[in-house]
Amino acid sequence: MRKLMITPWFGPAPPWMNKYWDLAYSLSAHGYVWLLETNIEQFKQRVWKTLGIPDAPIVFGQAKVHDYRPVFGALYEEEIKDYDFWGFTDFDCVYGRVERWDTDEFLSDLDVHSDHDSYLCGPWSLLRSTPEVANLFREDPYWKDNLKNPVVTGWGEQSFSRILEQSGLRYKYTAWHGNDRVCPPEQVRMDGRSLLAGGIEIPMYHFRRTKRWPS
Repeated sequence: MRKLMITPWFGPAPPWMNKYWDLAYSLSAHGYVWLLETNIEQFKQRVWKTLGIPDAPIVFGQAKVHDYRPVFGALYEEEIKDYDFWGFTDFDCVYGRVERWDTDEFLSDLDVHSDHDSYLCGPWSLLRSTPEVANLFREDPYWKDNLKNPVVTGWGEQSFSRILEQSGLRYKYTAWHGNDRVCPPEQVRMDGRSLLAGGIEIPMYHFRRTKRWPS
């Protein structure tokens, strides 16, 4: 299966970006392709043309664009049509052998997979490329308010997750990845393509709090 990871980024590149792209590229052999959007005005035009929201409150160097993740399927309708899944992730992540967890067999029975145990995970989620999934956000009566609000609302991980759970779509929450809240970066290492946290292999590690690339 082919997956398009949609990653708008409107800010300075983090110091570990070259290492990040090396790992992202290693997943290309397993069906993963990254779509990097860096032109903030072009993104705003996309939002205006697709969703009818003029002057989306996206600010350089700020995280408001994360609130737009539930609508990526609509915003990038043309780009995702040749893929089985689209998804999103973060740049403060390290990837191991993701394909050992998100196998084609595992995904074949799902419309949505989130690597979190209770909501749609910003650092790693995959959504099937269907109109039903792409337009699920419209079931939230406040979706446009959340996108217009200049403050980061986090609705993609909260109210949108509740809508997903009631939608009848096939979804699964897991808790596979590691993070620096429970495992510090110094306990994370790469062994070839295997990512180990405290000696245990995991598919992905998110270092949101420390912003320190594991050694």
